[in-house]
Amino acid sequence: MGTAPVSRSDFEVAIVCALPREYDAVSLLIDQFWDEDGDRYGRAVGDDNRYTTGRMGNIDLVVVLLSNMGRASAAGTAASLRASYPGLRIALLTGICGGVPKTTENEDVLLGDVIISKCVVQHDFGRLYADGFATKSTVEDALGRPTRNIRNMFTYLETSRGLNQIEARASEFLQAIQKKPQGRRRGPNYAYPGADHDRLYHASYQHKHQASATCVCADHRGSTDPVCEASRSLPCGDLGCDDAYLVKRDRVEQNRQLETEGRQHEAQAPWIFVGRVGSGDMVVKSGEDRDRLAAQHKIVGFEMEGAGIWDEVPCIIVKGVCDYADSHKNKRWQNFAAATAASTVKALLEQYIKTDAPAPAIARGIEPGDTRELRNGRPCFTVPFAKNKRFVGRVAILEKLIEKLFTDEACPCVALVGLGGMGKTQIALQVAYWVKENQLDCSVFWVPALSKASFEQACIGIVKTLGLQGAHDEGPMNTVQQYLNSDEAGSWLLVVDNADDNEVLFGAPDAGAGIHEYFPESDNGRILYTTRSKDVAASVADDDVVELEEMSRIEAKECLDKMLGTKELLQDDASINGLLRELTFLPLAITQAAAYMKRNKLPIAKYLQLLRSTEQDMVRLLSRQFPDKTRYAGSQNAIASTWLVSFEQIRKIDSAAADILSFISQIEPKAIPQSILPTPGTKEELISAIGTLCTYAFLSRREDGETLDMHSLVQFATRIWVKREYGVESTLDEAAMHLAAVFPSDDWDNREVWRQYMPHAIRVLRAGRVEETEEMCDLGYWVGRCLQVDGRIREAVEVLEHVVAAQGTLAEEHHDRLSSQHSLAMAYEANGQIERAVEMLEHVVAARGTLAEEHPDRLASQHALAMVYQANGQTEKAVEILEYVVAIEG
Repeated sequence: MGTAPVSRSDFEVAIVCALPREYDAVSLLIDQFWDEDGDRYGRAVGDDNRYTTGRMGNIDLVVVLLSNMGRASAAGTAASLRASYPGLRIALLTGICGGVPKTTENEDVLLGDVIISKCVVQHDFGRLYADGFATKSTVEDALGRPTRNIRNMFTYLETSRGLNQIEARASEFLQAIQKKPQGRRRGPNYAYPGADHDRLYHASYQHKHQASATCVCADHRGSTDPVCEASRSLPCGDLGCDDAYLVKRDRVEQNRQLETEGRQHEAQAPWIFVGRVGSGDMVVKSGEDRDRLAAQHKIVGFEMEGAGIWDEVPCIIVKGVCDYADSHKNKRWQNFAAATAASTVKALLEQYIKTDAPAPAIARGIEPGDTRELRNGRPCFTVPFAKNKRFVGRVAILEKLIEKLFTDEACPCVALVGLGGMGKTQIALQVAYWVKENQLDCSVFWVPALSKASFEQACIGIVKTLGLQGAHDEGPMNTVQQYLNSDEAGSWLLVVDNADDNEVLFGAPDAGAGIHEYFPESDNGRILYTTRSKDVAASVADDDVVELEEMSRIEAKECLDKMLGTKELLQDDASINGLLRELTFLPLAITQAAAYMKRNKLPIAKYLQLLRSTEQDMVRLLSRQFPDKTRYAGSQNAIASTWLVSFEQIRKIDSAAADILSFISQIEPKAIPQSILPTPGTKEELISAIGTLCTYAFLSRREDGETLDMHSLVQFATRIWVKREYGVESTLDEAAMHLAAVFPSDDWDNREVWRQYMPHAIRVLRAGRVEETEEMCDLGYWVGRCLQVDGRIREAVEVLEHVVAAQGTLAEEHHDRLSSQHSLAMAYEANGQIERAVEMLEHVVAARGTLAEEHPDRLASQHALAMVYQANGQTEKAVEILEYVVAIEG
């Protein structure tokens, strides 16, 4: 599968068709449609054309079908085409034409052969004199000759190798068209009509009633005499046209012999002729006029649209001969001729050499980053999500972001701001993959800014991916910052996703510094933020803020179409429009609704009815509880109404999934290890429950298959639902109980696990329970110890102080209470709070005095007290205790 162009400016090739049968033939040879689920590129203001976009071979192209035949329609269409697709370098006008039976080189032209224009003669453009009509000139002279790009293609076609190669490939593509299965409604028949039906009459032999004595045809003697109107639409057989007037031609006889021998593919293989094409608004239906014009202008074929397009877009006319431009013409060969022309177009495009640009046209003027020796010799890409193949619309926003980030006047920091659920993360993801595919020397790094813990976890991943080695006392956030500030990093883009919390970014008096101080600043790099807060956007990007508005109705419908993917669900326009209004055109809400309908095969009208029957007080409650500075007064939080419906459905169909949803409501929504989730029974049941949540788009898997993510707004809505259905405290207690059971000890071998679990455990510990449970204290104890081992001393002190305070109701000699106090004392010592460590350990040693002298806990606390005495300058006391401990252990 190819990658769709980012914008209209990235298309270099257009195909223009005048008739539906011509468009159908071309469509059968398009390998991939970019608009299969609706138009994604739009059109310029004032452009009424209807476009199809796709890929033929390795060429991205746009196809347009004219509303009417003729020069005027073609000229108007081409002008609008150029306005909407300014990067076009060539247009191929393909379809059917009338052929001149013999070329100037005396070669036979048969029905189904293909004419390629070297130039165009507008044969009805000129002056009418007393002695006759004089064509003014060729378009070659009046409107300019073909571009050098096109002339070079003609030069290639004039070589034997080039022409043979194009003819051979065109024959193969023709067979491919003929093998295409018919759709539900029978389409055009592209079968070869056969040599018996390739009939050329002498130029002067008229198509009329040959034996009638009653109509005007009986008086016909010369080419200027009238014939009856009825004869114009009747076939030769009905009129009695005499085969004696047929022209005998060697190629027709050869094809007839090939058919007899069963060599049908050889018989139907089109010959290609390059020469002048006559173009005019009059259909040529006279053999004598055909021969006169052909002789006068060296024309090899006649058509009606080329002169209109030629002056607007660099153009090649590629048309299949469907008749001989005489009075005997009929429609028998039109489908086959359209197919041979389309096949030749694809064969030509195989030889078309695309133009390298400094960068894709969406960011015209962008130069790729300087080539630098990166780590492992190549750029790094640490985006945790696969490319979203269902992404639609937002072209203008993407163009603006890429322009701001990668033009010569690029901004060091850009912020994308908008209401939660509007698709900021998905847009940032499109930018990231655009950079990967187009800025080949540029690395891309992705970090969430939901909390300091989640940011640090992402930095740990980057350190691991790059194999960075920081200083002994340097954390992963500092290591990543220093690397990106260095020339070694080369060019890079850093995506900071979900930067919504001002305190997380910039810190607070009682919470220390924020993560913003760890962001790099380098001329080699750019930072893209996504945020719900306009204040945050202005703080990090100054004036370089791109505000994301709601989707248009058309974009929202495209989004719904793409997500549903089932045409049967998309037949009710009234219900679709009603649903989109209810969901206020928010992409995330549309995604949720589509997932529900698709899973349950529910018609849109039924879903809309279900949505509107939801208790309004629940909807209002969920909307009121949603704090967001970017939300306009009076706007609806329609995501809530969508999620409430799905929450209830999940509880009904999969209780294990509902339990996991309840657990996740209490932890961090991003980077959730599958191993941390409560197991409902068997592993298969866990996988099934996760599958249910992924089906409803509440969870998404990362590429490693073991890590899950939940949108932060989904989690917020889940917490409100859980509060209503189960109660916050009981849900929090269950989460703490489970985490206490699975959280590892501070053994260094467990560090990979505790680092993954840490953000989630800290989230639970900071939830603010009034009465701490035993499980909450157990969890806090091991979290604190692991934080200390990991060098996060300040956080370890904070957590352990909380645990010690919560255990204050236990007996002074209680084992858990003394263990927590011992660990807190060690954290105090590591944090430089020596006196507090001494005080705490003196208490612990005294309380453990009732234990046996050789008890490990008693000896451990005594040894620890000796160490803090020494750190506090109380050397004699330290020596005294250590001598005692050595004596007991000896």
